[in-house]
Amino acid sequence: MTLSVQFYTMVAMVAMGVWLGIAMDTYSRFLHPNRKKNVWLYANDVIFWLLQGLLIFYVLYLVNEGAIRFYVFLAILCGYSAYRALFQPLYRRLLERIILVILATSRMIRTLFFYLILSANKVHIESFI
Repeated sequence: MTLSVQFYTMVAMVAMGVWLGIAMDTYSRFLHPNRKKNVWLYANDVIFWLLQGLLIFYVLYLVNEGAIRFYVFLAILCGYSAYRALFQPLYRRLLERIILVILATSRMIRTLFFYLILSANKVHIESFI
């Protein structure tokens, strides 16, 4: 394995560590930790971690044909800790704003749809009276 492949592997795994932090924060935002523990919550956790592991290995496969070395785990840990230290507060605020924008947009579309239906029905009913 050449030095350039090792460097690309390190950069990719640091990025995957940052991705892992983002994915964990997003997952925990939508599945509240104080919810009642049941089978579905545990199944979601297992599926989440399997998907994250497969994604990390897929990126590793693209970068260096799937060779797992000790520094791969260190790079993922460094990326995750960099996310927690530098980007987590910014990402959480951004995530909350994105959620609020999506909720406001969906409310506006729903209200607009209902008003259009009601106003169309009102015009339709008044034309018969």
